[in-house]
Amino acid sequence: MPFAPPVTMYIRYRDGTEELYDMSSDPHQWGNLAHKPGYAATKEDLKKWLPKTNAQHFRGDGKGRK
Repeated sequence: MPFAPPVTMYIRYRDGTEELYDMSSDPHQWGNLAHKPGYAATKEDLKKWLPKTNAQHFRGDGKGRK
């Protein structure tokens, strides 16, 4: 099982797509690791820190998407 590097960036978008980067070896985020099976456990561990529901989109002009 791969370990979560000290500096890991995990992003999950509203549509369910994901990005996972090891910032210590890939600071420019060129290699998305999210699709690699060896990182499934790392993603599961990081998902527990995500909110259970997405916040409403905020555009700053009072016309946020619903």
